[in-house]
Amino acid sequence: MKLLFPFFLTALAHAYLPPAFFLYARLGEQKTKNPITGVTITVARPQASGTEEILGTTNVTTPEFVDGGWPGLSLIFHSDSGEVVRAVSAFGLQVAPERDLLRVDRSRLAGLKEAPDPFYKSDSTMSLKRTRQTYAWVHSSTDGSRSVWVEKDSFLPLKVMAPCPPEATNLAWVKAGDNKCELEFRNLFALRHGNLQSARMTLWKDGAPLLFLTFDRLASGKTKLLPPDGKLPPEVASIVQTVLH
Repeated sequence: MKLLFPFFLTALAHAYLPPAFFLYARLGEQKTKNPITGVTITVARPQASGTEEILGTTNVTTPEFVDGGWPGLSLIFHSDSGEVVRAVSAFGLQVAPERDLLRVDRSRLAGLKEAPDPFYKSDSTMSLKRTRQTYAWVHSSTDGSRSVWVEKDSFLPLKVMAPCPPEATNLAWVKAGDNKCELEFRNLFALRHGNLQSARMTLWKDGAPLLFLTFDRLASGKTKLLPPDGKLPPEVASIVQTVLH
């Protein structure tokens, strides 16, 4: 079902918050026409000296959606908004369908001279917050423990926040804390078009870096991934598998 972008974009100047389904549709709109089917990622841990220790590399292909899995790759690469919604739903976020939020029945829209104001009913899962010297649309769970942050103007993902994967507490360099984690995205614009540049992700735990994930290779169409250069420790591999869905 085609979304009502022209009407809503007109109304957005007056409506304060977009609904969650619109957020994920816009994410999918700007993806590459050659869908990414897999990535090779180098994983490193922070060192006290401010350097990084490489732990190994891993290949991640289009994953099955697992309950509780973080939508780390779906937000970046999926061009199908339905797939993105499936990923964030498995993560634990509710996405109300467009038909449930329309203020005017779809059959009447064509006869209107002006877009309804507001266009949609309020989506209680959405908010607008400031982060990293910018503003982000924030889609949160009812209890606020899980959320997806998307930059307000570019619609590029900024971060995913949730309780840390259980394996995170078993890492030797991890300190005790509240076990609140966030997966932060950096330099994604070029990555979507196959240019790795300095695109990377950082998994933070209680405000301190836990793991650095750097993109090494992308697979798209006939392009295949090579075997990873070094195997990850099992507990690290499990964390990476959890956050990259």
